[in-house]
Amino acid sequence: MPRKIETAEDADSIMKPVTSSTVARIGYHETTSTLIVEFKSGGTYIHYNVSLDLHDQFMQSDSHGKFYAKHIKGKFETTELPNPAPGENKNPAFAIAVL
Repeated sequence: MPRKIETAEDADSIMKPVTSSTVARIGYHETTSTLIVEFKSGGTYIHYNVSLDLHDQFMQSDSHGKFYAKHIKGKFETTELPNPAPGENKNPAFAIAVL
């Protein structure tokens, strides 16, 4: 895992696809305690100061969407990544690299 997320490849290296009707991928950067959640609807959210334990519970939950709504949404400082213009690559590294 990268010590700091500086490139698109760094962010992609921590994003893991999940089986969910609403969540596409989840990523966690231990050094910065940053959780990234990418939804199938297109929204991507970066949550700050999230514990590794909560991330692990999220990854193991039976319903990622319900877990997110109950334990993560609205409970942490969050940045929503803007949807890219047509043809642009949407990657969480873009926002995290400048933290």
